This record gives sequence, C-alpha cells and structure tokens, in this order.
Amino acid sequence: MSRIRIDNPKRKINPLYLVFCEGVTEESYAKYLRSKFRIPIEIRTKVTGQSITDKVITNHVKEIRKGAYSELDKCYLMYDLDSPEFSDRLREITKGIILASNPCFELWYLLHYCSQRSYITSDKCKQELKKYNTSYEKGKLNQQLKVSLDTHLTAAILRAKELGESGNPSSTIYKFAEEIIERDKERHH
Repeated sequence: MSRIRIDNPKRKINPLYLVFCEGVTEESYAKYLRSKFRIPIEIRTKVTGQSITDKVITNHVKEIRKGAYSELDKCYLMYDLDSPEFSDRLREITKGIILASNPCFELWYLLHYCSQRSYITSDKCKQELKKYNTSYEKGKLNQQLKVSLDTHLTAAILRAKELGESGNPSSTIYKFAEEIIERDKERHH
C-alpha cells in the first residue's frame, strides 16, 4: 500500500527589524523593547557609530539574510542629530527609516518624564534627565528608567509628536516604539 504524502506548508519566517545604532544607549533601548514586547519579530541591532552608509546596511542585510530580504523586513537608523555634518550624511541614506533625536537620544528618555520644548544641548539634556533619574548612566537601563519607559511611553510619544521631526529639540524614536506596539496588538488579536 502506498503512502500519501502531505506537503507541509513552508515554514513562516518572522520579519527582521534591523536597528543600526550610533551607540550603546540606542542599542540598549532597542534591546529593551525586544524583551518587553515578545512579538514574532526578530530585532537585531548593530552599533556603527557615525560610519553608517547604504553599503554598510546592504552588506549587513546580506550577511544576516543570506540575500533573502523579505518585504516584511525593516531597517531603522537610530542616531543623534547633534552634528550638522552627520545629519546631512544621514539624510542621504536611502535604505532605512531614520529615527533621530536632536540633540541626543537622552531626549527620548527625558520625554518620558516631562515636556522639553526649548532648545537644549546634549549635556543639558543629560543633566535634566539626571534630575528625574539620579542614577542614570549612559548606555544602561536602570530599574527606575525601565519603570518610566513602561508607564510613560504613551505620554513620551505624544510629547515627541508635538515637537515635530526636525529641529532642536526633536525625537522620532516614537516611530519605532509605535511599530512595536502595533505588532504587539496584532499578536493579541
């Protein structure tokens, strides 16, 4: 008697979100979101400093996906806009969604605590953040910061949107947070 072979459907490959980061602060935030929202998306980070280019992105995608980039995959560029020369170069990159903070990533953290509408330097931004989180260290997420990131995310998103997408202060990190939240909602429906 012959057996009937039933083909298994192709194994579904989860979307890949590549997050190219300027430094460890941005990377720690992306990893935090990955651990907080256990969604069926692979989030991979790569710290590049300011050496990000379309070629760096293309080579990294080839290395990870072996050339099989899915239409569901996304590439994000999480960088500070405190350097005008770098800002101009970053805008020339076509292979990613820019998630930028001006003057620095700590502005995104600060927006979880309060509104910041006036011009601010990177140093002043970090000082203001330390007023709310006295044990803050660059690149590390202490428990107090995690609590604020969890409980004040919606407020931070609204505050960031009010600032706009360019100028000082501004942060578009909320776009990545909203994407992850949306994927989490889809998973629960």
